[in-house]
Amino acid sequence: MKDNDKEPKVIRAERFELMDPEGEVRAALGFTEEGSPNLRFFDDSGNPRVSLGLFKGNWTGVRYLDEDEDIRSMLGLGEDILPILSLLDGKGQMRATLVLRNDGAVAAIFFDGDQQVRLGVGVRNDGLPDIVFYDRGGKRLGGMS
Repeated sequence: MKDNDKEPKVIRAERFELMDPEGEVRAALGFTEEGSPNLRFFDDSGNPRVSLGLFKGNWTGVRYLDEDEDIRSMLGLGEDILPILSLLDGKGQMRATLVLRNDGAVAAIFFDGDQQVRLGVGVRNDGLPDIVFYDRGGKRLGGMS
């Protein structure tokens, strides 16, 4: 039997770990607490700093974590297959999001510390710009198109 006629070898496991020469885990391929596949990379102190995979709500992408393992930024595709870039503060609160919608519109949305939308800036799918201002309760104050 020729080598190219052999069946491919399959290794199955619930978790794979990549270790450095000192025996420290630097990357792991496994599952999230929700059961989704995930690849994580660890810093010199053993803290996860980058997480790539499928997340709750069918969100796919990359999460960047700080030294306390809090998500600080995310880049990926949301439930509606929308490209999203989000920035979070040290308390894990969303502060800014950039979204490209399926219809071609793009928007930057800014939140206050209470997760209320305060400002939206974008370009509609017809090419016209939009700016919308919101009060502390999320009520639209006004805007320009």
